[in-house]
Amino acid sequence: MVAIVRRAQWGAQFSIPGGRFVAPGSRRFFVVHWPAGAVSGDERAAVRAIERSHRVGQGWQAAPGYNFLVGRSGTVYEGAGRDIRGIHSPPRNTDGWGVCVLVAIGETPPPACLNAVRALYAHLNGVAGRTLAMSWHGQHFATECPGPALRSWVQRGMPAPGGAAVPAPAPAAPAQPGGKAPEFPASCRPFVSRTQRSRCPGVKPWQEQMLRRGWKALGAADGIFGPKSEAVLFAFQREKGLTADKLLGPASFAAAWTAPVT
Repeated sequence: MVAIVRRAQWGAQFSIPGGRFVAPGSRRFFVVHWPAGAVSGDERAAVRAIERSHRVGQGWQAAPGYNFLVGRSGTVYEGAGRDIRGIHSPPRNTDGWGVCVLVAIGETPPPACLNAVRALYAHLNGVAGRTLAMSWHGQHFATECPGPALRSWVQRGMPAPGGAAVPAPAPAAPAQPGGKAPEFPASCRPFVSRTQRSRCPGVKPWQEQMLRRGWKALGAADGIFGPKSEAVLFAFQREKGLTADKLLGPASFAAAWTAPVT
């Protein structure tokens, strides 16, 4: 299992509009990229910078345009997302997953980074139900991306450095499924919405549990279901296959304790 830092966890500032769904089974390519500019040492800040560049600078609706990004540390970050049509390589936006390796142009990626890319590839093969073609941006579009080091590595079959087993990167925060969920308060039924800015007694324990699971974008468990809570809930609902309605009802409330950590 590959641990993936979700958009809400790294601090995504923009939402992705509907109408961009792509069924995982339609993917056939795994396309390796590198970023167009310098990458800071703070990986999450680098991902946020790419998101802003793609949304504000390029005007792209899916930002980051890559489906995933992988840092030097071996951490995998959700970009546009697994089931979203990316904006990374015009022929491969729908039938290929775009993966950006967060290294400086010309830099040789460290082993932890390459191992994580390889682990993500293996994971996505399972998701797609087929062996994905290993490719790189320049194979499909006239560009130097992703540079000679990454291009050569892909052409050699993306071998794990040193022949070592490929590890999954560590999660951004301790995984806390949390056991049995408390009862969703009857006084809050059928649901809590942002427009209510409710002080429902179930909101605070839900926020505390989501923070334990690593959803730091919530900021604090203040008991108020405001914009941050709504954004985190929506991302969580999409990740867990729940009804993505941005409403905190019994099912989404219970899933904070019972849904598996991915």
